[in-house]
Amino acid sequence: TWHTGDEKMKDQPETAVPNTGHIVAAKIGNAAECHKAISAAVAKRAFEIYQRQGRRPGRDQENWRAAEREILPPLTCGILKSKDNVVVEFSSSMLGAEDIEKIEVCVEPYRLILVGKRGPDSKSGDGIDVYRVISFKEECDPNSAKLRQRGSLLEIEIRKSGVRKKSAAAGKKSA
Repeated sequence: TWHTGDEKMKDQPETAVPNTGHIVAAKIGNAAECHKAISAAVAKRAFEIYQRQGRRPGRDQENWRAAEREILPPLTCGILKSKDNVVVEFSSSMLGAEDIEKIEVCVEPYRLILVGKRGPDSKSGDGIDVYRVISFKEECDPNSAKLRQRGSLLEIEIRKSGVRKKSAAAGKKSA
């Protein structure tokens, strides 16, 4: 289903959106699997840095940090904070790669990671995923993440930890 900018944003587990002439599907991903993939990508890049520098010992942490900066650059986007929630808005084009076919949104208590997945026919990046990260100052509840999508605009709403979900019964009592 295609969604245009005229439609109301809806909570959806997976949605298709137009982006530079092809479909980009977005969904909430598994944070543990995302963490494993990122660790593997960082380890691979850190080893490449080690090799490029002539295999000099004693620089593992320095190489690891350099690899993390390359693999996990920050995402520039709009972040709205309220007493109860954090809302992150961005355009799928902000991942910086036109050959992205899918976007996974992985939420951890103190950060949100976007994984842009290239298709098997990708001509750039050797099919390597594109990662972007947003850090939070306050702890958030990863299980509360809601993804809404309108065209190429994605919005992720995450409840801050310790904030109870408002129920219909609670709303009636205060009325």
